[in-house]
Amino acid sequence: MSVRLLKRIQQPQAVWHRLADLVLEAAALAKVGLEKQMAQDIKVTNDVVSIIRAPLPPKITSISHDFLASWKVKRREYEAEMRARCIISGEDYAIMTTPIKESFNSDLLETFCELRLNMAVEDVTEGVLIAELEYIVGSVKNKTLPNIKGLFKNKLRLNMKESDVYARVLDYFNEFGKVVGANGLTECFNDNDGRCKNVSVLVASLHPALLKDEVKYIQLTHKPAATYPRLFFELIVEKATEKDRQYQRSKTREREQPEGKKKKPVGKSEHDEKKKVLQQLVQLRSPIGRSEGKTRPKPSTSPYLKQSPGHYAKQVGGGVHQGCAHEEGLKLMRDFVISFLVTERETTATTMTWIILMLNRYPKVLGQIRQELNDKLPDLFTDLDDIQQIVYVEAVVRGTLRLFPVVSFSERSAKRDVRPYDGTFIKAGTCPTMLWVEYQLYVDAFKPERWIDPATNKIKVVSPFKFSVFLGGPRMCIDTKFALAEVKITLAKLLSQFDFRTVKDPVDFAYKPSLTLQVEGPLDVAVYKLKQK
Repeated sequence: MSVRLLKRIQQPQAVWHRLADLVLEAAALAKVGLEKQMAQDIKVTNDVVSIIRAPLPPKITSISHDFLASWKVKRREYEAEMRARCIISGEDYAIMTTPIKESFNSDLLETFCELRLNMAVEDVTEGVLIAELEYIVGSVKNKTLPNIKGLFKNKLRLNMKESDVYARVLDYFNEFGKVVGANGLTECFNDNDGRCKNVSVLVASLHPALLKDEVKYIQLTHKPAATYPRLFFELIVEKATEKDRQYQRSKTREREQPEGKKKKPVGKSEHDEKKKVLQQLVQLRSPIGRSEGKTRPKPSTSPYLKQSPGHYAKQVGGGVHQGCAHEEGLKLMRDFVISFLVTERETTATTMTWIILMLNRYPKVLGQIRQELNDKLPDLFTDLDDIQQIVYVEAVVRGTLRLFPVVSFSERSAKRDVRPYDGTFIKAGTCPTMLWVEYQLYVDAFKPERWIDPATNKIKVVSPFKFSVFLGGPRMCIDTKFALAEVKITLAKLLSQFDFRTVKDPVDFAYKPSLTLQVEGPLDVAVYKLKQK
């Protein structure tokens, strides 16, 4: 080659010109080829050069549920980028996009086709792969449903830091979709029943509680919202926006409030201390023997009788004011005892009167009480543990007290200026009153069964602000459980041995409002001894 080059160098000058022309022509051809090759990656517009590099498709290196759920999100992002690129460059999306089959790891694809699809790699089409991968991602992992309630409770939350209410609710629905897709629950929420479950899960995870309660009420008044997520979404946005406006108004009024009227931190109430002492006193009661043939255990000396007055000052008086004299502690203990003796005597007698009257009005309820006593308390003597078993008796007591509470009214006034969640201003000393009506609950009916949870066959746990017989808050009766146990024991003793029949028609009686709600006129009854089986 060097010899030829030397010969060409010895050529005349015309030959050199011809050689230069050939070099320039070759360079021009190379430039054209290079431009065609880079057309996919370079776009020139108005002297602005923008580089458009083709994104790399996500690879499939595992077919586990978690991996494919993550891969599906990345594949969707890849396809979106390719569509945008093809719109700018004018290329064919179908040609430029890497098929899913080519995204597979080669060894994994061969094994997957052989064992999962029972097909040769050459026979597998793009559509078959897409359908199979969608099935894997949309199915529950290992064919075992997770704890759906706990799953959404932990992962689905309304982002209260987002100030835009519409965006906040939209993100909430979006997060729901992500949780459903990531855990293979798509099939569970597809059909009509699934859409209803969709709505119920969204409601269960809502907060704050006030918004959640209002949305639950919407489900009753707007039936279509239970099956149409879009309508349900709009209703949540409406209620959330309304709550946000109320909150903002409340914050504005609070800022505008004078410094002297702003809320002050409240110290610990003495109610908890009283309740703690009373619980200790009640626990000292010795159980009653089960039958006359059994000897009762010898009562032990109460530790309260062994203590000095100074001990009471520390245990009781110290909870009210640190370092108070022992006389104040003894005074508080005296108030406890008087409260038990006076209030329990009157309220228990009045409650028993109403129960006897209601059992005469509803003899079937009396029959169920006696059946429960025969089944669970065959002996005449009972202890506190046995009393917990007579659930229906307690349901009758609660049902009677709900209709005829011993203390039928109680006024509460605001101790300071306050604004509830809706922004209403309540001046100090005002006694607020609220009216709530729910006709479909038949609140005037005597139905003891409504107090029993059918799933557990135990008494339902109800807020003291709903079952307000014993009041609620700092002034709640501290002897509630003691009072209920006392009435249940008395009923068990009396109704297992005697039958009480009103002389007059039980329907003719009315109530007489006073300090306590009493039966108008004397309740005369005829008492009959029951035959012991």
